[in-house]
Amino acid sequence: MARTVEIHVPTGLFIDNKFVAATDSQTIDIENPSTGAHLATVSAAQAADVNRAVKSSLAAFTSSWRQSEPSTRRALLNRLADLIERDANELASIEAVDAGMLYRMSLGLSVAQAAETCRYFAGWTDKLDGQSMRIAEGMAYTQREPIGVCSAIVPWNAPLMITVWKLAPALAAGNTLIIKTPEVAPLYGQKLAQLIVEAGFPPGVVNILCGLGTVAGQTLAEHPLVRKVSFTGSATVGRRILESSARTNLKRVTVELGGKGPTCVFADADWENALAHVTAGITVHNGQICAAGSRIYVQDEIYDRFVAEFSKRTRDAVAGDPLLDSTVKGPLVSAAQRARVEGYIQKALKEDTKLLHGDASSHASPKGHFVPNTAFVDVQPSATIMREEVFGPVASIARFRTEEEVIALANDSEYGLSAAVFTSDVTRAMRISDAVECGQVTVNMWGTVNANTPFGGYKQSGFGRDLGKEGLDEWTNVKCVKVVIMEFHATLATLSIALLVQACRCQQGNPDSDPYVPVYTECPENLTVRNASDGLSPQEESWRSTRGKQVMTALQDYLNTANISDFDIQGYMDKLNESTVPIVGMSISGGGTQSGIGGLGVWQAYDARYPAAVAAGTGGLTQILSYIAGLSGGGAVTVSLIAANNFGTLEAIRGVTNFSAPYDVGPTGNETEFFNNIFENAGAKAELGFPVSVADTFGQFWATWLPQNSTYLNYSDLAANGSSLAEGAGPMPIITLAEVVPGQSPEIGKIMYPGRNDTNGFNLTSYEVTPFEFGSWVGGRVQGFIPTQWLGTSMDNGTAQNSSQCVAGFDKFSLVQGSTTNAFCAWFIDDFYGRPIFAKRSIHNRQQGSNETDDIPIPQGQEQSPLVQIVNETASNFQQTFNESMWATYPNPFQGYNDAMGNTSELLLVDGSLTGENNPIRPLIIPDRQVDFIVVYEASSEGTYSWVNGTSLQNTARSASEGGIPFPKIPRVETMITKNFTSQPTFFGCNDTSNGPLVLYLPNSPWTAYSNYSYQMSSFTDEQLNATIDNAFQLATYGNGSFDAEWSACLACAATARSAERVGIDLPEQCTRCFSRHCWDGKESDAKVSEKDLDLKPKLNTTLTFQAWNSTVWQEGSGSSQGGGSGGSGGSGGSGGGGGNGGSGGNGDGGGGGSGGGSGNGGDGGGDSGSSGSSDNGGGTGSALSAHAIPSGPILCLPVLAFGFAVWG
Repeated sequence: MARTVEIHVPTGLFIDNKFVAATDSQTIDIENPSTGAHLATVSAAQAADVNRAVKSSLAAFTSSWRQSEPSTRRALLNRLADLIERDANELASIEAVDAGMLYRMSLGLSVAQAAETCRYFAGWTDKLDGQSMRIAEGMAYTQREPIGVCSAIVPWNAPLMITVWKLAPALAAGNTLIIKTPEVAPLYGQKLAQLIVEAGFPPGVVNILCGLGTVAGQTLAEHPLVRKVSFTGSATVGRRILESSARTNLKRVTVELGGKGPTCVFADADWENALAHVTAGITVHNGQICAAGSRIYVQDEIYDRFVAEFSKRTRDAVAGDPLLDSTVKGPLVSAAQRARVEGYIQKALKEDTKLLHGDASSHASPKGHFVPNTAFVDVQPSATIMREEVFGPVASIARFRTEEEVIALANDSEYGLSAAVFTSDVTRAMRISDAVECGQVTVNMWGTVNANTPFGGYKQSGFGRDLGKEGLDEWTNVKCVKVVIMEFHATLATLSIALLVQACRCQQGNPDSDPYVPVYTECPENLTVRNASDGLSPQEESWRSTRGKQVMTALQDYLNTANISDFDIQGYMDKLNESTVPIVGMSISGGGTQSGIGGLGVWQAYDARYPAAVAAGTGGLTQILSYIAGLSGGGAVTVSLIAANNFGTLEAIRGVTNFSAPYDVGPTGNETEFFNNIFENAGAKAELGFPVSVADTFGQFWATWLPQNSTYLNYSDLAANGSSLAEGAGPMPIITLAEVVPGQSPEIGKIMYPGRNDTNGFNLTSYEVTPFEFGSWVGGRVQGFIPTQWLGTSMDNGTAQNSSQCVAGFDKFSLVQGSTTNAFCAWFIDDFYGRPIFAKRSIHNRQQGSNETDDIPIPQGQEQSPLVQIVNETASNFQQTFNESMWATYPNPFQGYNDAMGNTSELLLVDGSLTGENNPIRPLIIPDRQVDFIVVYEASSEGTYSWVNGTSLQNTARSASEGGIPFPKIPRVETMITKNFTSQPTFFGCNDTSNGPLVLYLPNSPWTAYSNYSYQMSSFTDEQLNATIDNAFQLATYGNGSFDAEWSACLACAATARSAERVGIDLPEQCTRCFSRHCWDGKESDAKVSEKDLDLKPKLNTTLTFQAWNSTVWQEGSGSSQGGGSGGSGGSGGSGGGGGNGGSGGNGDGGGGGSGGGSGNGGDGGGDSGSSGSSDNGGGTGSALSAHAIPSGPILCLPVLAFGFAVWG
């Protein structure tokens, strides 16, 4: 009977209960497998779309779904079952035209099973019970909890049914779910999405995406916010998913990876029943079923008769339109699948396997993807079709004699999903069922599935289960709560029972521990301090070789993209190897989130994975970086997020980082929980005797933006075997720190600071932290290194004090972040005494403080400062003075190593920018590293109106000169400003005859946005991020080439200049022209700095005022940091947002704080012409948010902490 079908379904991605287009409007064409004709065009999810779906799912999970009543979830699942049954004809028709499944099979199996599964798991919503147990100390109980954001990657062979196998238990348990539908048969998912909305599921509980497995599927598998992946499909893809999980967050994975089902037919079997089930087992849905009975073993006594009857029943199946009732077999799902099956048939013939029937060269329809039922007999165990999953209507038939023989044959496979046994002997059936290595055994039937019975495999058929209670368990975590009952005496208590509750997650791979606390362990052999004069460490040398191979691969692509005229790329590449490739570094300055977010924009502007960068000709420079260094905001944000996200794209970083969550209140917005967790972590560390400081508490703020799996990551973990860094997939991250030395460092009001002056910049110790080592190269107190992994170990005279007790895990990622942003001394000197310390301040009027050793006095009125409060709270919780808590305190690995270190047991570390070198360039100019080209992005707010003026770059040049380190000469500030070097990309060192690097200076300046917002900003809307990142892109690409069409070539010339010289390649004339236009010629300018030079306007829209931009782009609700006009008046704070910063510099008072938030910052007394004023009216650097009092309390009885503030670096 003919069936006319007209179906309308949306073709967009289903995100947040809406159908939306994919990023860049990417699509996939779907065809009808019966005819090969175009069926539909659907949106194809890209990585950004997956990120949108994850955000939607996470919001739904955390806001309400996980706490939803079981009765609510039950009602919704039952309602969905009703709707599936109501629209059964439409769903079956979709599977027929989309997946090639027979209409009647879809109706009777797929659709019916989907409804049954919804109802079955609906009944479980209020039965997720745990157990109670007695323990020696009291009692314990378990409870089942939802996992969180989960994903299901679904195959095309029975898509609706298998989708609901995963959807129903996931939702019943309280998870949210992202479904990746198969790219060749996604239309059922579009219809299912409509039913999800109609059933009443809240937005975000279910998101459904069609997309390529290599894009959408891989992004889900790697996504650190996705806590579980349930996958049904091939073993090859299953392994990739497991690898992706291992690389990221070790998410829960369940996989069903196909099968090679043995069917064992004994001579005593019911003849008709056996034939009916065996023939169905390999021909139903063309054998495109994981549990297909493709290996058919028939006992010798009935073998010939069985083969003849099997052939009679299967060889002449009527193929055609799966919508027709007369059709017995439909098409395979795609041309690729047909070619795959035909390939197996041809291989069997080449292996001289005996063909029973089937002619792969003749199809029922020349247009569709049809393959006739095919059978081979007397198939040997070694035959390819007997060992590999064909996933088509191809039967492999062989004989057996004994029970033992057939068991051995059945188990002779890497798969173990499903088996079938046909016999009248029940005892035999039970014996074989016990012996066969399969997840499911059916006796005297084939392929039945039931909602209440588990389905899954052994061996390479995967692990985990769908369906049944076991299937539900896969979607839950088990928490064990142990209650110890203790009696104690309290004078006012009538009943004195204290419950000390220990909650421990008992799920696999997540043991209960204090993840922030370092551990004592055996020392490695020969743990010593390495002398810096020995050059690079063996670990870094080895890594450079690995990275060099990756750079070699990427370099040629980059040069082709950059398109340098008349440059013999191949000739240049032929002369290179991994040791002679360009060594390129990137430096991201301090400057809080102003530098941190802008630095991410520069990373993207040079990233070959970013289409706009490739179009601009700059894409690929990121891929040839060997080093990326950061300090303060550039270290805690840019470098840390890039490294913690495995050097991924900015799009991927934004997908897992909720920048709208203020890092000073935590990822969930629950301040009480956030601060309690911070102090509990620090307290656990203190209890074991490790030093704790504000770098521990403040440092955990920055973990808000780290991937969830990196919250307690050690910095040295970045170099672990198998990591992205170890495999050379990205540049080596470097974080720089400075130090204060009691009795040596200058003071103001008893607050020490590193104390740069005109002659001692090089003599201030500059420490660097890499995944390999911690230490200092030249200058300062020490020239040595210790492996970062063993930071915290007590050392003396270069060796471990106790060789059996070393410390591992001290180098927490967040501690390093908190250390490099630890500028509390500068903030307090500025707030308490109006004496600025940062590089933007004059360095001539600093004063020496007294040498008294009593604690730092806090001026009246400053006690409620949130910055003071966080230090005070750290001090009071850990029995320290205010002064003791203010530094990043590390056990000194260099104690006794030289005279300068003597008996110094601890290092007191601070923000590296406090030496006056706000750009972390020093690690990149160490001669041992031989860096050829350095990209310096600076957003230090050192200049007027919080732009830059070149002071920090000058200070680096001065320090390098003092230390005899080659570095380009840098002009005076006046020259930097009047020649526009502080507002556009500029090269330095092009004509330098020394061995120093060539430097590209990228100063934060307005191109499309006023990116001089407050470096105190702790959260960003998407619009604010986009504006900041696009501005950095325009800066890095020179206005996307609009100011100089040759800019991309100029950039590549600079990147390769030193390397080309080494291998004897002359750069073309175009490079000479580039350097003449964009490189400082060494001549100072006599021009005077004018207000026009300082009051910058966006280069790509010079008529755009700050006021207009702020009201239309930066959005109301965020306090502005932009100073307005020549007086530097402050922008107004948005309603409900933080107060705006006054303009820094300029002759005049800074603006007042914005309304609706806390007190705003006053304008910074800037440059040489600005004057230092008081807080909120000049030079103060007050908090951007209001503070609430923090009650004090002992370590083990932590207070409720409720305060917020924005912090900068």
